[in-house]
Amino acid sequence: MDAAGRPAVANMLYAQSRGLHDAKAKALPRRLCAVDDQTAIPIDLHNKLMKLGGEARGSFGYGQHKLQFDESTGAPVLRLVA
Repeated sequence: MDAAGRPAVANMLYAQSRGLHDAKAKALPRRLCAVDDQTAIPIDLHNKLMKLGGEARGSFGYGQHKLQFDESTGAPVLRLVA
């Protein structure tokens, strides 16, 4: 077991899987930015989206909603930060 409680065999298989994926993955052209395993967007669009997201988050640099739990039911609720 490793520090996270996963068996050593699982870690070995994961490393092999990542290695195979990396070997098969196509290199992206310099003008594209990978969003996830299947999506790539132009770098200038990515930069614009990141800038707009930073402005939308406000001066504190975090989201406008906070995850809280309803006192009566214990259900998770998103509440607007004042």
